[in-house]
Amino acid sequence: MTRRLIVQLVALVLANPFPGNFLSGTLYRGSLKGFCVPFLNCFSCPAAVASCPLGAIQNLLAAPFTRIPFYVVGFMVVVGALAGRWVCGWLCPFGFIQELMGRLSRFKKSIPPWLAWTTLTKYLLLILLFILPVIWVDASGYGSPYFCQFICPKGTLSAGIPLILSDPGSYAPLVGTIFWVKIFILGAVLVGSILVHRPFCRVLCPLGAFFGLFNRFSFFRLHLEEGSCNYCGRCEKSCPVDLKLPENRNSRECVRCLSCRDACPRGALSWGFNSGG
Repeated sequence: MTRRLIVQLVALVLANPFPGNFLSGTLYRGSLKGFCVPFLNCFSCPAAVASCPLGAIQNLLAAPFTRIPFYVVGFMVVVGALAGRWVCGWLCPFGFIQELMGRLSRFKKSIPPWLAWTTLTKYLLLILLFILPVIWVDASGYGSPYFCQFICPKGTLSAGIPLILSDPGSYAPLVGTIFWVKIFILGAVLVGSILVHRPFCRVLCPLGAFFGLFNRFSFFRLHLEEGSCNYCGRCEKSCPVDLKLPENRNSRECVRCLSCRDACPRGALSWGFNSGG
């Protein structure tokens, strides 16, 4: 766990190397902003050095001439094909923030069975992320990055709030109903993270939904050495997203934290590329 949190922290710092910009409210606009990191990292965050793939996709689709985002989608496919949602568990800064909030309480609740359907919401958002910027346009033919505009709590935390605080006079006119709705979503996610492991990742993140589609087929994935497994249940008890293990070890909902592997006393679970199942 400690090793993974260190990796998450390093990823956060590398993707956001300009913390001084939070004070000035300025954005880095160098050439690196033309590239995407494989996780949520808002373009408008003052500290950010690169772009978010979700924002890049929506902005390309939103233009009246609708450029197909081959580069960004191709990049996401490569990442997903390599490791599925490993990025979610080991690199994503907002996953890191949710886990820090989760440390405020040792007692975590599972998503109750009657709310299990909510985990499908992120797949609906993934579909809408591609469709809405093309079909929901203004009089001049421009769409918008609607997920970023109306939902994304990572953008609210790392861009919206810091920019308003850095220059209230310039940004205060932009504070309206939509902003307060996003503040509510952010607050609900952060408070929810104390009670439920990474609720945003499990319910609302379209990027996690995309990478999850590759979990069963990715180059690197979880494997079971059936001859070593005595089905003691320790892997299942260690799973923060309540998967039935070891059967569903490569479920779309797995964030690849590898807690199950570490919990196995016999080393029956492994992470890597091999011919195992």
